[in-house]
Order: sequence, then C-alpha cells, then structure tokens
Amino acid sequence: MKIRTKLMLSMSILIVFILFSLLAVTHIQFFIVRDLAYYKDKAAFKLLQEEFEQYYADHNDSWEGVHDEQFEHSRGFAEIAMVLDGKTLYQQGRLDIEIMQADGFHISLHEHDQKIGRLFVMNDSQYHTYEFKNMWYNILPNTLLVSLLLTAVAALGIIFLLS
Repeated sequence: MKIRTKLMLSMSILIVFILFSLLAVTHIQFFIVRDLAYYKDKAAFKLLQEEFEQYYADHNDSWEGVHDEQFEHSRGFAEIAMVLDGKTLYQQGRLDIEIMQADGFHISLHEHDQKIGRLFVMNDSQYHTYEFKNMWYNILPNTLLVSLLLTAVAALGIIFLLS
C-alpha cells in the first residue's frame, strides 16, 4: 500500500473514531442527565406520581376521564405520558409515546401493591437534553460526510506537499 493510501485511510479512521466517540458520549450523557435530574428534583416527581395515584383512587379505581384532567403538579414537566397495558391514557407534550417510553423517565403507579399504570416523564432539564441529543443525531451523518471529505482534501494536500 502506498503512503498516500495509508495516510488517507488513517486520517479517515481517526475522524470516524472521534465522531463515534462523540456520539457515544452524547448518548450516555443524555441518560446520566435524565437520571440526575430525577434525583435533583425527586420531590416534584414524587408529587406527580402521588397525584396520579390519588386520581385513580378518587375515581373508584378507574382512569376514566384522565385524558381531560389538568394535574396541578404537571406544570414543571415538559412531557408526561401515562400508559396502562400498552394504551396511552394521558399525554401532555408533543413527543410520540414511543419516544417517551424509550427516553422518558419511568415511574410506576401503584394502588395497594397492584400496578395501575406507568408514567413516562421529562422535566424541562431532561427535555432540553433530549433536544440536544436529537439535534446531534440528526446532524451526525452530514458531519461525518463533511469530515471525511475534509480529511480526503487534507490528506491529498499533505501528499502533494511531501512528494
């Protein structure tokens, strides 16, 4: 293999490695920030959980009408989804339920040791981190292509300077 090919290949591999490292760090950081936001503001999450459980108890162990309810402790949350047996019963925010189930913080709802639903929530801090992660994932393919193109140009420039 010629020095040109080796140089171009090594620079390309380095750029791809750096970009995938950034992707991994961003992905891991999202889940760390999401969980830290919960522990930092655990009381708000607990109040929301208790409010949903109280609604269930007050309505004779039923979620009927929950989709129209305005919960007092939901104001600090950008996204809330409440799911029971795969069916969305309550949603506040713009994100799809699949995204909330994958990226939202999970809170199980219980009544007398019986599971009565699951909340998927994001407070403002978690939502901003989610937006950053999503933006990064959207620009990564273009960044990768531009980086590889610039690597090729730089490698060719170095090759011409060295020859």
